[in-house]
Amino acid sequence: RQSAGKFNTLLPLLVAFTDNAFIDKNNYDFNKLFYLYSRSYWLNEFPLPANVLLKADSILSASWKLVNESDLQKQALLIITSLRLKGQENIFYQNAMKQIESIRQLAISDNVNGMRWKDISNADDFDGNDEETIALLAMAFEATGDSKNTVSAIIQWLLKAKEQHSWGTTKATAAVVGLLYNHQPAVIGSSTELTAVIKDTNISVTDNLLKGRLFEF
Repeated sequence: RQSAGKFNTLLPLLVAFTDNAFIDKNNYDFNKLFYLYSRSYWLNEFPLPANVLLKADSILSASWKLVNESDLQKQALLIITSLRLKGQENIFYQNAMKQIESIRQLAISDNVNGMRWKDISNADDFDGNDEETIALLAMAFEATGDSKNTVSAIIQWLLKAKEQHSWGTTKATAAVVGLLYNHQPAVIGSSTELTAVIKDTNISVTDNLLKGRLFEF
């Protein structure tokens, strides 16, 4: 309880500090879009102050001007941030809905391999950015509120590709596992669990991909 109290005291100070750092510089920096994306997780607890909103509009405006020169990861990040920060009547929200549809039309899709994009699926091996891009694309479609089948198809390809590729970094693996976790059990099917009692000890094993314990002594 004491630790929780310290955390709740520190958090508003940390948000205020990072907000001030965000508006401190006038130049456009794509990393500021990453800040808005991170900040969007805390909008209910800490709404954006007026000066941060003004700066956010400036960053979003600059980002949308460069959207066609940006890679899929940056496009996905911009879409997610615009959909989370703005309402349906806002131009940035409308741009995001149009851009996600353009990304959908560029995808390759079939019932066996799911949905993927040429630049990523044709690579000889994944790198950390590939997995992070895939996870962000799934989140971008999810943010529209009407793309359940699309997200499932992306995950289907991701699991299929795992047979030949490894997830390159801890950050990439975390992005993929987070995506899978948020969409279980639809993407991994039902699990099997076995339990046994040995003397006074209960043990159990399961093949659940995300919560399972494959063995126990």
